[in-house]
Amino acid sequence: MNLISKIYYLNNTYAPINIIYNLAIGKFNKKSINQNYSSKQKDFREIMSSLDLSGDWFTNNIPYWLWAFNKYKLKNDKVNVLEIGSWEGLSSYFILNELPNARLTCVATWEGADEHKSGDATTQGVLSNI
Repeated sequence: MNLISKIYYLNNTYAPINIIYNLAIGKFNKKSINQNYSSKQKDFREIMSSLDLSGDWFTNNIPYWLWAFNKYKLKNDKVNVLEIGSWEGLSSYFILNELPNARLTCVATWEGADEHKSGDATTQGVLSNI
């Protein structure tokens, strides 16, 4: 997806203007964000390895979440978090570890989303153990 398509998509999904602005001027620098938070991402992946999960749908996003948590100084704030589509709860686990004062509400159908309609994640065994 090219830059114009990304901006068009963000605009049509009512993304905050500062997100569109940062993307447009290149401040949302993927490389520097990954470098700044790669050690915490690695640490979390080690924790994750002890959990019984069907797959890793989340940890590639850790640097961006940490960047946002730091940018908006959420670490010690009492924040309400709504997670839509919790799947196995890995991102929920991460949120509660990183934002100890958060109140987290998770909403899920437990049936899987479009990305779970094919492949290994669609088996009844996987879906019934979520």
